[in-house]
Amino acid sequence: MRGKKLFVIIEDMSSINCIHAQNCGNCPNLSLTQAEKEEEKRSWLANFLHFPELQFIPSPKQENYRSRISLRPNKFGELGYFKPRTHDHVPISQCSIAHQSINKALKALPQLAFPVKSIEFRSNGEQVLLNIQSQKGHRPKKQVLQEWIGDAIHGLGFDGHSMMGQKKLLFEVCGVEHQISLGSFYQTNPEVNELLVQTIVDWTQEHEAKKVLDLYCGAGNIGCAIAKKGIPVIGIESSPSSVQDGKATIKRHQLEMEIRKGDADKFQAGDAYFDLAIMDPPRKGAGEVIKELRYTNPKALIYVSCNPYALRKDLGEAKKWGYRPTRMIAFDMFPHTQHVETLVELRKL
Repeated sequence: MRGKKLFVIIEDMSSINCIHAQNCGNCPNLSLTQAEKEEEKRSWLANFLHFPELQFIPSPKQENYRSRISLRPNKFGELGYFKPRTHDHVPISQCSIAHQSINKALKALPQLAFPVKSIEFRSNGEQVLLNIQSQKGHRPKKQVLQEWIGDAIHGLGFDGHSMMGQKKLLFEVCGVEHQISLGSFYQTNPEVNELLVQTIVDWTQEHEAKKVLDLYCGAGNIGCAIAKKGIPVIGIESSPSSVQDGKATIKRHQLEMEIRKGDADKFQAGDAYFDLAIMDPPRKGAGEVIKELRYTNPKALIYVSCNPYALRKDLGEAKKWGYRPTRMIAFDMFPHTQHVETLVELRKL
């Protein structure tokens, strides 16, 4: 099993013609060929992390892959993106990387007649929910909201709290059905997330882990898939919404997993016992956590990173305690951008 390769069939890119590409700027690599995009990301990351054997897994979907986008209004109530590193607002009528269900909802919505900071469109491919980030002191009446969304939206909430309609979206990850609330995080590319989680499950089984620690576990995206294989998991997560969603999933599937509400950054040796640890920290990285993990002497550390700069720093910290990268895969979670999700296995050598 060691050194196992993932093969992904990707869709033809020749049909993508984004009408906003020139003005928007949020997909800077859109004009490159698929081979150029892959090589640019793979070679840069391999050199930056000093791991030439890095494997690159493309996204199966290159268009309409995003199940979650966040848009902001201009003074006319038109929704759109800001150009990168500017305050220039670009109204959009559709987004070529957003799921078609989101584009359908976006097309059906009239211009905003009330002030908001931003609106997050969340989709599972069928239903679309809106999570509105409100401006302080400005919250429209329910009747105004109902008239605005019409039949285009299945549910709506403010600041992560449901107000009307459907409250959660259903997602299946590696055979586990999750119910995700408006305030809970989920990966924006479902197809790549499935590949990522399945790879972690495979690696965990290869190590014959008896108990797994899942730090920054969210709603159980990774841990629940491992627990479904009969491996006990302890998860730690600070988001109340994600903890609640994760516990509901565990109960519904009767999984051998426990989620504790707490700050994973403050994990200390002795808080849990395990022989394999998984980390999926926010952009800032894992900080001092690796130092604490090494006291338990786990078989391996499995690290998921959305920020190569934080990852390189944490790999340096792991090296101090004898853990070095043995496998590394870049998953193209965000096609046409410079961003990438990196999966690393670290062992004590």
